[in-house]
Amino acid sequence: MFHTCIPAIIKASQLDLSPNQAAAFSQSLDDMLFWVEKLHEVDTQGIEPLTTLSQVNPQRADDHPSPALSIADALSSAPESDGAYFLFPAQSNQKSTP
Repeated sequence: MFHTCIPAIIKASQLDLSPNQAAAFSQSLDDMLFWVEKLHEVDTQGIEPLTTLSQVNPQRADDHPSPALSIADALSSAPESDGAYFLFPAQSNQKSTP
């Protein structure tokens, strides 16, 4: 159905797929979009939208403002910090091209 869009989706998603994987991805996307289209056939006139997936209303805690953590307290559990910020090792999924 949307086979012409697949290369653009793969490129935008930065996926590194083999031709077989791209074909499987295409089929999976087609299957999902088919079922989404089928949902348009369902008459939902007069049906209120759900706010939860069950009839049980979840218990919610009261939301009251409280003092914020100090920087020292917030950073006390950090594996690494510079005293003001958490520090993380650089991560990259980008493949370098020659």
